[in-house]
Amino acid sequence: MPSRQDPQSQQGYTLVKLLGHGNLDAAKQIFLRSFHHQYKKYDPVMDLGLKPLKPLKVEPSLETTADSNNEDNDNDNHRILEAFLQMAFAEEVGRFVKIHNEGQPSNGQCIEYFFQVEESKKGTRSSISLAKDDNRDNTEKAAEVVGYASIQYEPSKNHCYIHQLGVCPKHWGRGIGRKLVFALVEGGWHPDLASISVLTRRINQEGIDFYKHIGFEEVSFQAKQDDYLDFTKF
Repeated sequence: MPSRQDPQSQQGYTLVKLLGHGNLDAAKQIFLRSFHHQYKKYDPVMDLGLKPLKPLKVEPSLETTADSNNEDNDNDNHRILEAFLQMAFAEEVGRFVKIHNEGQPSNGQCIEYFFQVEESKKGTRSSISLAKDDNRDNTEKAAEVVGYASIQYEPSKNHCYIHQLGVCPKHWGRGIGRKLVFALVEGGWHPDLASISVLTRRINQEGIDFYKHIGFEEVSFQAKQDDYLDFTKF
């Protein structure tokens, strides 16, 4: 399905499949950093449709200026976005912990995968290599996590859906996002995968450009909500 990439653009990274004994602390930081970078230029209420925060009580004797009002608005926007992202990733953690405790769903309808990309120590690798499972002890110091993805595979359709995808902004353009998107194929878990789909917001132009760049097609008639676009790679 995916095409080969220039290994020089992928230097020094390792793709790791996370197991239940691990945790998502490092992945969470990448998730928050990536999405803050993507959406900080938007108004979280007007553009993203998030709920406004309850207004803070201000002493009537305190005078406010235009600059302080702008600063308050910026702080509120940051808090609204932060609260939304924290809630979104809490769902990731819940799914991860449930699979750790109970295993994959017994009905065979779907299989959950969690991946992260780590930046290797300088000079240790020349491409994005694959470690099939994260079997390290919790006390073992890992390389810096720079990317994260959670993917749900549906055996009956031989199809997967990307729940979350985030790459540290300073590592954009190095093939990390692409490696995460095609992890199930290139990692050998489902090499004959028929299709991959993902929902992204209509205002997320960077995300739209990325998915189109790696071969996804817009199939918006399948979109679940009006403010989202559905992209699929066949």
